[in-house]
Amino acid sequence: MGNSAAAIVLVVLAALVCFWVAAVRSIVTDARLSAEARVGWVVVVLIAPFLGAVLWFAVRRRHGAV
Repeated sequence: MGNSAAAIVLVVLAALVCFWVAAVRSIVTDARLSAEARVGWVVVVLIAPFLGAVLWFAVRRRHGAV
């Protein structure tokens, strides 16, 4: 893998980590969720990091949160 390909992979991975951290932070700070729901969502995001984060943001947006 060349330097440019490695740089692209690094940027993509950094973006995915930021997306994951944003999802976890959003879950933990959402006042509408019960403690059990928070734990459930965090488990989902930990088990399937990208898919779990996408699902969280899709469900959150659907229910009218900004």
